[in-house]
Amino acid sequence: MVIPKLEKLSLTSDDVAMIFDEQFPRDLFCNVKVLRLLTYKDKSLLLSIRFLQCFRKLEKLHVADRNLKELFPSERDADGQENCVGTQLHIRELNLESLYNLRHICNQDSRGADLILQNLKILKVEFCYCLISLTASTVPFHNLTTLDVQHCKGLRNLVSFSTAQSLVQLETMSITDCDSLTEVVGDKRDGLEDEIIFMKLKVLKLMRLRKLTSFCSRLNFTFNFPCLERLVVSECLNMETFCKGVLKTPMLQRISLNDYAEGRLVGYAGLSHLKLSELPKLMEIWNKNPQDILNFQSIVSLEICNCDNLRYVLTPSMVLSLSSLQSLWVRNCEMIEQIITEEEVIEVPENKMIFRKLGTLALESCPNLVSFVVGSYKLEFPSLFSIEMANCPKMVSFSTFPKVQEKETTVGGSEERPDIPTEPFFTDQVFPKLEKLSLTRDDVAMIFDDQFPRDLFCNVKVLHLLTYKDKSLLLSIRFLQCFRKLEKLHVADGDLEELFPSEGDADGQENCVGTQLHIRELNLEFYDNLRHICNQDSRGADLILQNLKILKVNFCSCLVSLTASTVPFHNLTTLDVRHCEGLRNLVSCSTAQSLVQLETMSIAYCNSLTEVVGDERDGLEDEIIFMKLKVLKLMQLTKLTSFCSRLNFAFKFPCLERLVVSTCPNMETFCKGGLKTPMLQRISLNDYNEYDERRLVGELNSTINQLYEEMVAYAELSRLKSSELPKLMEIWNKNPQDILDFQRIFSLEICNWDSLRYLFTPSMVLSLSGLWEIRVQNCEMLEQIITEEEVIEVPGNKMIFPELRTLALKSCPNLVSFVEGSYKLEFPSLFSIDMDNCPKMVSFSTFSIMREKETTVGGSEERLSIPTEPFFSDQVEFANPLFLTLSSMNVQQIFQKLLSTMPSVVRSLEGLTLKGLTEGLVEEERMLFPKLESVQLESLPKLKRFSSGYYLAFPSLTKLVVEKCPLLESFISSSITTNQKANERVEENNLEDYVHTYTPPLFSTKVVFPNLKELFISQMGSLIKIWDEQLDEDSFHKLYLLHVNHCEKLLTIFPINMVGKLQNLGEMQICGCESLEEILEPQGLDAGESEAQITAQSALVETTPNFVFPKVKSLDLRWLPNLKSFYTQIHTTEWPSLKKLDMTGCDKVQILASEILRTSGENQLEIQTEHPLFWVNKATFPNLEELIVEQNGDLKEIWHGDDDVRNDIIFTKLKSLQLKCLPRLASFCLGNCNFEFSSLKDVIVMGCPNMMTFTGGEVSTPNLQKVKFTEDECVECWEGGLNPTLQQLFTEKVGYAVVEHLTLSQFLELMGIRSKKPQEILSFRWLCSLEICNCGDLRYLLTLSMALSVVSLKKMKVQNCELLEQVISEEGANLKDSIVFTKLNSLELKGLPRLEGFCLGNCNFEFTSLEDVIVMTCPYMMTFAGGEVSTPKLHKVKLTGDDEDEGCWEGGLNPTVQLLFTKRVLVTLKKIEIYAL
Repeated sequence: MVIPKLEKLSLTSDDVAMIFDEQFPRDLFCNVKVLRLLTYKDKSLLLSIRFLQCFRKLEKLHVADRNLKELFPSERDADGQENCVGTQLHIRELNLESLYNLRHICNQDSRGADLILQNLKILKVEFCYCLISLTASTVPFHNLTTLDVQHCKGLRNLVSFSTAQSLVQLETMSITDCDSLTEVVGDKRDGLEDEIIFMKLKVLKLMRLRKLTSFCSRLNFTFNFPCLERLVVSECLNMETFCKGVLKTPMLQRISLNDYAEGRLVGYAGLSHLKLSELPKLMEIWNKNPQDILNFQSIVSLEICNCDNLRYVLTPSMVLSLSSLQSLWVRNCEMIEQIITEEEVIEVPENKMIFRKLGTLALESCPNLVSFVVGSYKLEFPSLFSIEMANCPKMVSFSTFPKVQEKETTVGGSEERPDIPTEPFFTDQVFPKLEKLSLTRDDVAMIFDDQFPRDLFCNVKVLHLLTYKDKSLLLSIRFLQCFRKLEKLHVADGDLEELFPSEGDADGQENCVGTQLHIRELNLEFYDNLRHICNQDSRGADLILQNLKILKVNFCSCLVSLTASTVPFHNLTTLDVRHCEGLRNLVSCSTAQSLVQLETMSIAYCNSLTEVVGDERDGLEDEIIFMKLKVLKLMQLTKLTSFCSRLNFAFKFPCLERLVVSTCPNMETFCKGGLKTPMLQRISLNDYNEYDERRLVGELNSTINQLYEEMVAYAELSRLKSSELPKLMEIWNKNPQDILDFQRIFSLEICNWDSLRYLFTPSMVLSLSGLWEIRVQNCEMLEQIITEEEVIEVPGNKMIFPELRTLALKSCPNLVSFVEGSYKLEFPSLFSIDMDNCPKMVSFSTFSIMREKETTVGGSEERLSIPTEPFFSDQVEFANPLFLTLSSMNVQQIFQKLLSTMPSVVRSLEGLTLKGLTEGLVEEERMLFPKLESVQLESLPKLKRFSSGYYLAFPSLTKLVVEKCPLLESFISSSITTNQKANERVEENNLEDYVHTYTPPLFSTKVVFPNLKELFISQMGSLIKIWDEQLDEDSFHKLYLLHVNHCEKLLTIFPINMVGKLQNLGEMQICGCESLEEILEPQGLDAGESEAQITAQSALVETTPNFVFPKVKSLDLRWLPNLKSFYTQIHTTEWPSLKKLDMTGCDKVQILASEILRTSGENQLEIQTEHPLFWVNKATFPNLEELIVEQNGDLKEIWHGDDDVRNDIIFTKLKSLQLKCLPRLASFCLGNCNFEFSSLKDVIVMGCPNMMTFTGGEVSTPNLQKVKFTEDECVECWEGGLNPTLQQLFTEKVGYAVVEHLTLSQFLELMGIRSKKPQEILSFRWLCSLEICNCGDLRYLLTLSMALSVVSLKKMKVQNCELLEQVISEEGANLKDSIVFTKLNSLELKGLPRLEGFCLGNCNFEFTSLEDVIVMTCPYMMTFAGGEVSTPKLHKVKLTGDDEDEGCWEGGLNPTVQLLFTKRVLVTLKKIEIYAL
């Protein structure tokens, strides 16, 4: 075969060896000048010199999409000498693209590289992410004229010193978007002086190089650019200087700041494109007087980014000079309040600011931006066509008058808050050419609720709506009709479940009257809750869909289907759906039939999609014709089985020319019905590679099936998940490397493979260069991740997982280790290890497991010899910050003892979570965890200590959680024997003797926590003491959050000398510690000294200790039944920052706070016999905002003051006061103190039956208007003040009477609920829920008069009361009006064999809210009530409890029950449900 004129050849076949391994005539490719090599896997042939010598006239070589780490590999002959003999190569241009693992183009020991590079003139490198440098240091480029490098994010420097010297012919150098590049020329040979001359370089471009600091940072290098005429330096944020050595550029006069604009004079005066984030000096200029340095009339583009100190962007005088401004962007500026400030006062002609040429305005992520301009200026934008506003929450109007500050009176001072304007968002601004509008404001109602001129947005064609949450307005038809010329709608990041909701008028009819919509394109993305674009009952959706031509849906994870089954898309030409994880099928049969204009359909990354067209109408035959569809793309759909699985559907694609089926491993056939594709000849297996195709074999279905049988799609998979790939196990059990491309795989998830003994062989591991995560779960027989059965030579005996980030191994009962053998493991990128329920895995990597024979009665049985080495040995290396989680593992020792160097796992560890392990964790005398930031010890029933050494340091630890460790007493303990003896002593003596003899603290001087901020201690059964009296001086100073919960034996929290370390404590919660008696441990007390002796003492004022907690904002003391005081001895406390105080369930506290009372002696204190929780003074709680006191059985008083002195107690900031379930509370203050609560707005007094008054003195509450005595917002009382209100509540016995939920069960002798005293009827006014069960003698539930008081009842349930005849008895009442239950919505009557009716009297009933009634096993219920019954929301009586039951309805509750009784239905049925539609 001869192809004499073949000059261009592109190849992607995997069997390249067969084509080029001397199986063709030598002259077949003699004239090829351009060669493209794509998606090859054969490393031995691709770009080897011998292979390239087959193309004698080759001039241009393009290589793309490769996994090689090196090009032009060395080739050796039989003697091991490099063999490069052959045809001379004349390659002039080399293009390298998307070689993701390429590290060097060639090495310095590759002699064959000279054959490529010696004649090379053009070199282009793009998207080579792992490229470290172009070549080794000695490889030259003598003839290179053009060098272009883009998007190589691993590149740190471009060329070495010696390579730079070889670039004598270079004319153009361009480097773009290389994020890691710090310098262009880099060399380690310090001390050598030399000159580098770029003799012919005319153009040098350095663009978007964020880390570039200079062209070369060496002081001893001289650079000469004799011909350099154009230098582009664009977006090089850190470039301070060009080079640090001598520099010569005789021809250069200008520097271009943009590749597309003409160069400007060096300096700022002539700049036309300003971006403050890229020009740090401009910030200094802007903060002074920019008009003195910059020429504002020449500025075309102004971008302000990440300028946190700017309060405004422009002054009025600047605006008048910006005659050429075309675009203005302001992004991520923390402090900006206005774009145009009001601070400069100048005369503006006609008080009008005109931006004549401004076309684009973007304001994004400015949290304090209030408006574009403040003042009375009028704004005009005659050329503005695009407005984008996002994440500016305070911008409630585009232009406002000068800010008016309202004073909000608060106790202790005044606080300013901005007066929210009532004017519309857009007022007098004029946008005659506005075509593009982007908005993200949550208060869209204020902007568009008819508060703007109708023509304001008349020309808008493109509308972007982002981060909206207003369900009533977003995408309502009425809202969209405001944009009469709207063509493109883009909606992103919303919370709706449905778009285009139905809108009803006053009569409930859907209202879609208005301007016709002409939307051509609809883009939806990042809608996490969206389930349907529109429902079939939404008539307004037709206004959107009837003209729609392009629909794109992206990242809508909950989308079930595009639309309801009957919604059409008659004009749609393009449909693109991606990353919709919840989508199971795309369209219904009827919707598919409407796609008559569709030309392109693309579906990608929808992992739940099983078929494209799905319909439940089985048995119906139909034909679906995609009349104009030319391109169909099905990509990365791991669960797709077919386009349609229905046998009765026939499909025709008369125009289909291109079909892409990429990575659909479960697609066995295209469709199961008839199929016609007359124009289709090939199937593309890759959307990005036009040459990766498969010709049709017969018809389409058979070709798809052939691809399925050959498992072609598996070769393209990068994410392997066994639950989605049923054939994966079959592949894995044979030879997976023959089918899978291991270099592509980045995620591997294996679950429920019971026969798997190992996951990888060593040869597999060597190919897994891109693997990011491994997850293995529920593999019964798995013994190792990497087996030792395959014997190959591993370089350096080291296995490296270069990209692995996540490793999770769970529920593998026979897993022994990750690897067995002498291999070393390296994980340079690993940051997460999670191992759970692998009981035999006692070491991460071990030598071959020794098996011992253990003789048993029945013979011999193998058992594993448990290794004694730690879980992580020095055979395992980590480099990245590591987060380690071990759960339910039989690990005896995690970390290796420190030898000469620190183990890498200890050095790298940043997070440690341990659950369900055994005993000690660290067997080392001294241990340092330098980077560990978080430790969580949870559910460790046998753990007695963290370490057995004498020193443990955590210099970086910020969070510590210790939970459910019942035997843990001390974090570090060097003597187990001592603890054992102490435990024996506890058994012999009582708890008090133990405390005074030996109390091991959890933390001692042996443990160092200099940066700990959060400490959680919970469910520690043996913990008696947290801190030792003596602590490391650097520990616990930064503690901010402390939670101590459910530690039954704990007696105190802090030793007294710990208070000085708590200066940063911000939140303290103590809960459920049954033995806790005080917060601060007393110091220097003898064991026999009783509390009475302490409290009977008198003390001098000067000796009274004062404990200050300066930063505590929240203090919760909950369910501490033995807590008596904060500190037993006389003291005072101060909480200057405390905002919330909650004391709940502290039964032994009698007084919450008490002042220290003086006696007649000048400095003597009178000590009362009852200790308060806090000894206080007037400065104790200056900022308290919320006080909660609840369920404290012995509490008598909140604040105890001097009975003889009328003190004024001022709570300036208190806003909320809750007093609940306090049976002995007599008053907030029993003394004569006056109280001032200037901010108090919410008071709840509930379940306090003995509270007669608030205080004996006066109370001032200027902002209080009510006192609530239930949780119901509507239940309140107010008599003009706190004292008279509480006195009224006490008189009415509200403290006893408030019952919201009443349940009576097993009251066998209860005959009825009666009320003798009228005031006790109030006890049912607030009743919300009433449940009566198993009360055998109950004849009725309520009387009619009592029923009148049940005004708040929402739910009533009566069941299993054998003698109950009626729910409401008519005895003793003569009512003319109806009884109305306004709130009752649920009524259940069950198991009542003698019930005859709800009420047998002639009373009328109205149930205005009743929606659900259950009548079950009530065989004698002849009617519901003797009078009339109104139930406007009931429409049906169900005869069973099943949802499918259509039920019965006779127009009302009474006739329905009567009909059912007549038919004897109630005798046999177990349940009747009556509910509202």
